[in-house]
Amino acid sequence: MPSPIAHFSLIIFFRPNVRHGGGWTGWRRATFVLGIVFALMAPDIDVLFGLLAGECVGMFHNGFTHSLFCAIIFAAIFAIVGRMLWPLAWVTIFRYAMCAYCSHVIMDALVWNSRGVQMFWPLTGVRVVSPIPIFLGVRHSVGAPVWVHLVTAGTELLFAVAVWLVCRMVRDRSRACSAGAANGEN
Repeated sequence: MPSPIAHFSLIIFFRPNVRHGGGWTGWRRATFVLGIVFALMAPDIDVLFGLLAGECVGMFHNGFTHSLFCAIIFAAIFAIVGRMLWPLAWVTIFRYAMCAYCSHVIMDALVWNSRGVQMFWPLTGVRVVSPIPIFLGVRHSVGAPVWVHLVTAGTELLFAVAVWLVCRMVRDRSRACSAGAANGEN
């Protein structure tokens, strides 16, 4: 599984709403950011199931909570609660929660030498693993040497920089298009 570095790096996709929140007060922006961070990490709630069962932390990891079915349920509940906190349409909040939750599931499927995620549970318990891994992943259970963790952190920081660069390019292009439209250019 990717570390929180990679998962949290996706918060930047939600930055425009946080920054230009149409007069949102500080507490609204703060709860929105915390809510999105929660949604980005929500599939890992399954780690608690292992702790509560007194078993290995990874026993339930990447199981049913890493499914599209759970993403829909989570996003619906998130949108109901979020609608009370933020001046956004229910469907907008639902979409943000789905994107955040599903990004986590997909990223966990993109890990090298992974057991995969139960993406299509309850339809099937088959674990989905990408044939093209992007992340080395955190190796808690195998007692990996320190250099493996350093490589993981390094590659995920590079991923975070790449996410930031893509968002910056899109934002700059959007500004250029807006400026061109304001000047009457086609």
